[in-house]
Amino acid sequence: MKKFIAITLLLAMSLALFAGCAGDTKPTEAPKASQLESAKAYLFDMYRKNDGKITAKDYEVLATVKIGETVFPVEWTIEVTAGDKEAVKLGEAKDNMIPVQIVNAKPAEEVQYKLTATVKDADGKTAGFSLTNRIPAAVIVGDSNEDIVKAAYKLEAGMQLDDPKKLTGKIISIDTPYSEQYKNVTVTIQIGDLADMPIQCFRLAGDGVDKLAEGDVITVEGILKNYNGTIEFDAKCQLLAKEGTGSNNADNGSGNEAPSASLKVQGKPEAGKSYKMAMTQSNLGKILFFTGKPDAERDWYLGTTENSAEAADVFVEAADGGFKLYIKDGNTKKYLGIAETKGNDGNMHVNALIGEAETVFTWDDACKTLVTSVNDKVYCFGTRSDKEFTTISASYADKAFVCEFYA
Repeated sequence: MKKFIAITLLLAMSLALFAGCAGDTKPTEAPKASQLESAKAYLFDMYRKNDGKITAKDYEVLATVKIGETVFPVEWTIEVTAGDKEAVKLGEAKDNMIPVQIVNAKPAEEVQYKLTATVKDADGKTAGFSLTNRIPAAVIVGDSNEDIVKAAYKLEAGMQLDDPKKLTGKIISIDTPYSEQYKNVTVTIQIGDLADMPIQCFRLAGDGVDKLAEGDVITVEGILKNYNGTIEFDAKCQLLAKEGTGSNNADNGSGNEAPSASLKVQGKPEAGKSYKMAMTQSNLGKILFFTGKPDAERDWYLGTTENSAEAADVFVEAADGGFKLYIKDGNTKKYLGIAETKGNDGNMHVNALIGEAETVFTWDDACKTLVTSVNDKVYCFGTRSDKEFTTISASYADKAFVCEFYA
C-alpha cells in the first residue's frame, strides 16, 4: 500500500512539472522584413541617387528584381506634373530593362515628372516608391558673342550647348600653365564688357597655346558647358587665332611673363638643378604646386597651391642608384621621402614625408615621374586619379596624377 501511494505521488509531481513547463514562454524575435519589402528596398537603393536629377537623355530601369530565388516584376509609370505631357514616356522591356525615353529634350518650358515603381509578389501584394525628375527648358542661343555667353550662363550644372561655338575674348588669367606632356593650357577669357561672365578654356590646345599670356585676345572654338558651376569650353577646345599680344607675352622679350605661364614640364630631372614640383589634378582642371610644407589641415599630406609663385624650390641631388629630393629651410636641407610610418590611428601607413627620410628615387619612363618601392609596391608623389584630392601624398605610381618637374 505504501508503495502504491509513493508511485501515485511521483506521477502527480511529474504532471505538475510538465504543466509548469507548458506555461513557460520562449523569447520572441522581431519580425523580419518580407521579401517584397526587401525587393522594394533594393530597387530604391539603386535609383535613389537619381531623385530630383535632370534627365535630358534616355535611360533605363529594371523590369524585375530577384531576391534569393524569387523574381519580383516591377511596374513603372510616369506622371508629368508640369510642362509638355508627351515629353517623356516608357518603352518596351528588353533584356530585363525598360527604357525611359526623353521624347522632347528641348522643351519650351521645364518638364517635371514623377516616375513610380510598383513591386509585386505572387499573392498580388505590392510595395513601391516614386522619384521626381525634370527636363530643363531649352536654352536659346543667338549669333553674337554676347548672346552665346549669356546662353552658356543659363546652362544648369552638367548641361552643355549642343553645337561647338566660337568666342573671342581677352585672357584675364592663366589658370594652369602650358603642359609640355599634354600640349595644352587652361586660361580664362572675358568677352567684351561681360566682366561678370568669364569663360574658362579648359585644356586649350592648338598652335601657339604655349606662348599665351594675360592680355592676349584670342578666338576659341569648342563645346560650352556648365561644369559644377564653372562655365567653360570643354577639354579639346581649340585656339583658332591670337589677335593681340598681352604685356606679359613670352614672345615679347620683356622677361616679365607670369611665373605659372612661363613654367614648363621638364621631364626627367637633372642632379644639381632645382624645380617646381606639381601635379595636374585633371578631375579639377588644375595644376597644383608643392608649397614645401605639410598640408595645413592634414599634416600627413603635402600642401599645394595653384599659384606657382608660392611653390617651393625642390632640389635634385645625385644618389647611389638614383636621386634624392630636398627643399631648403634657410641653409638646412630637408629631404623629401616616401616611407612607412605609424599614423595617428596607431597603424602603419606609407606617407609622403618632409625631413624624416632620405628616399632614393629612380625615374620611371612610363609614369613620367620619380618613383620608389615600399613593401614591393611602386610609389610616387601625387594623388589618386579617381578622386578630387588637392593634397600630395604617397600614391601608387600607376594609379595617380603624378608630380612632374617644372622649370
